[in-house]
Parts: sequence; C-alpha cells; structure tokens
Amino acid sequence: MPHRQDRYRSYLLRLRRVDDDVHARWCYTLESPDGVERHEFWTLQALTAFLAMQTDQNRSANGSLSS
Repeated sequence: MPHRQDRYRSYLLRLRRVDDDVHARWCYTLESPDGVERHEFWTLQALTAFLAMQTDQNRSANGSLSS
C-alpha cells in the first residue's frame, strides 16, 4: 500500500510580482503546509512541469494510476 505522502500532496501557492528596470515578471512559490518544503519557480512552465512530475511519478507504465 502506498504511503500517504505518495497519494496526497498539499502546497500553498504564492505569486509575487517582481519589477526590475526592464520589465515585470512573476515568481511562483509552492510551500508545504508545515513550511519544511519550499519550491520557487520563475516561469509558469517550470511550475507546471514540477506539478506534472509530482503527479506522474505515481502512474504505472500503461498510464493508469497505481494504487
């Protein structure tokens, strides 16, 4: 039986706008509820790739969710 950590993830998502002399951009931060785990991304593509990796690691070779 998978550990709960393998079946459930919870993050607080923070979006922060960072302005520099040239242009503004967004910083995306995911933080675990207990504050132990923190991930920072500077592109939306990097954020979504991380989330895809977190969820796809629980898939079997045929694409179905493993239990």
